[in-house]
Amino acid sequence: MAPLSTALFCIVIFAFTWSSCAAKSTLEEELQQLKESYVHLKQIVYVQNIQLKEKIVQLETKGAQLEELLRLKDQKHELGTLPSNATMRQGLATKMPTSCLDLKSLGHQFNGVYSVMRNKNDVFVQANTTIIFDEELVNVGGAMNASTGKFTATTTGTYFFNLVGLAWFPESSYRLVLYIALKLNGKDITYCHANAFDLKGTWKTFSLPSTLRLKKGDQIWFEINQLSTGVYLNGRGHTQFTGGLLEEELRKVGDLLFDEVVCTVALSLAGVFVSNYQPDGNYNQFHLFSSSNYFRNYDALPPTGKAPSRVSPDINQVTMLALGSFIACLKELKGKINDFIG
Repeated sequence: MAPLSTALFCIVIFAFTWSSCAAKSTLEEELQQLKESYVHLKQIVYVQNIQLKEKIVQLETKGAQLEELLRLKDQKHELGTLPSNATMRQGLATKMPTSCLDLKSLGHQFNGVYSVMRNKNDVFVQANTTIIFDEELVNVGGAMNASTGKFTATTTGTYFFNLVGLAWFPESSYRLVLYIALKLNGKDITYCHANAFDLKGTWKTFSLPSTLRLKKGDQIWFEINQLSTGVYLNGRGHTQFTGGLLEEELRKVGDLLFDEVVCTVALSLAGVFVSNYQPDGNYNQFHLFSSSNYFRNYDALPPTGKAPSRVSPDINQVTMLALGSFIACLKELKGKINDFIG
């Protein structure tokens, strides 16, 4: 009986030990599966997080583009409703223009609004590369050449420019950089840069606004000045260039007045002559003539008693007469200028 009890006891001990080992093995397998699932889910969440960040940047860019288009549409509507009739043009002829309405009525057209965007599915990865664009949203006046990326000023004035974009910085154990330069006629004017130090890689946005006074014919463009290895500027609809003419220099009025003064001087000096001999008159006249109504005929010499075949005029009298007429013209022009400015 004793051997049987001992055998049963051994069997029970063996069964308990085997059951414990099996349970331990199952727990270890489940723990390993949980670890693997956790790592897999972590990777999925990381990828989705990057995708969400990129979507947010895209939505922000699209939102900015829509706001810009709405603003330009409203501005175009306002300019289209400005009156430009002959009555208003005549009313403004005697005063200095002080608003866009005055400028439009005088014949000046706002021709500097433009907005272009890079939309192709490629990227910019080389330094010293001009940023070009392939989609024109607004380009009033055609000052912006999207295919070359260069803007040419159509008139002298003050301009506003802004470049916005998105750059990718890969994972790195040191800081990576991207520099972009605004160039005026080939010379660097100002810069913007983005940088990152991230072990997982990240997207960075940047902006380069600038206000410049340009002369007619000046050219500006944006160029990738420097970028670290692996960094690239995303061109898939995330790079946009906008700007416009803030203020045009109104020097044409002054130029016209100056031309009128110069023309008056030339006519005054060229318009003096001595009349030929008068067959049945007893005096000679100096005459001033011009297309302007500033001039009149002046009797320069007293009667001589008889009409000579020809009289040589006194050069001093001719000079004084010309200067007197010129001074009278200047006084009249001064009054017109004061009326125009006042």
